[in-house]
Amino acid sequence: PPPVQLLATSSDNGDKTTATFDIQNILKLDNSAWQPYPEEHINLGFANHPIWIKIQLPDFLLPDTYLLEFANNKIAQIDIYTVNHIRDHQAPIPQMQLLESTPLSQRFIPQSNYIFPITITPNQQTTLYIKVANTYPLKLPIYFWDQESFTQKTNNQTFFNGIYFGSVLIMALYNLCLFFVIKDRRYAHYVIFIVTLAIFVALDKGLVIQYFWYNNPELTHRFYTLAISLGALSSVRFTMSFLSLQENAPKIYRGLELLSLCWVFILIASIFIGRHILPRLVFLCVPLGGTCL
Repeated sequence: PPPVQLLATSSDNGDKTTATFDIQNILKLDNSAWQPYPEEHINLGFANHPIWIKIQLPDFLLPDTYLLEFANNKIAQIDIYTVNHIRDHQAPIPQMQLLESTPLSQRFIPQSNYIFPITITPNQQTTLYIKVANTYPLKLPIYFWDQESFTQKTNNQTFFNGIYFGSVLIMALYNLCLFFVIKDRRYAHYVIFIVTLAIFVALDKGLVIQYFWYNNPELTHRFYTLAISLGALSSVRFTMSFLSLQENAPKIYRGLELLSLCWVFILIASIFIGRHILPRLVFLCVPLGGTCL
């Protein structure tokens, strides 16, 4: 991951002000307005306004086309401005933009994550200014790849995804057979749990975008909270069934029944409530439900 800096917030330079800045305003800011981000990956939770990121590319990079990857497929909009320190100040600053609704066939690299080609030219120091807006928690793992490393990383991910989903399929079929033979509902609950978990993983990693709705990536946002709700509901029901809580711990059973009703409500609400509001409710309930379990 490249070292990144975030635009600092202060009484004179707050979120609401910087949200309206264009690139010309950003270039006029002093270096003191930028603060190095202390962690390896940016994780800011819910942000009410767009944030600005600055990446100073190192001088030792060889002239080539590199790939800047944002390893998160749930981002509303990313704008990247490439500024060379030796440039014509009258010329427009090169800009690249990707939206959550941009079909993969129209992206710079046809991947579910947001990937931008960055061309390094000789004897020029390059700085990237990035504006990011989102409705989900602002989690931004940023990577800077050369072409060969990116291809190797993609192949490794495909290999491990095949192992994971193949294992889930085998476990689901095996336990489904046990359910039909033994007639024990715990096996059915377990099958539903691991299948819904696999669906959530596929949505979260962008695999559904990659292989199913290639040209409608915004559909993932519609089904994301639905998958979280189904996964949480199935985990609660599986826990209740596997531990036989109705017989062994009736009070805990009643508490988890109430938690199940909460997830059913969120499940129904995900169909009708706008996705700009529902994610906050879901991510509020997830820690509470996890603590109860």
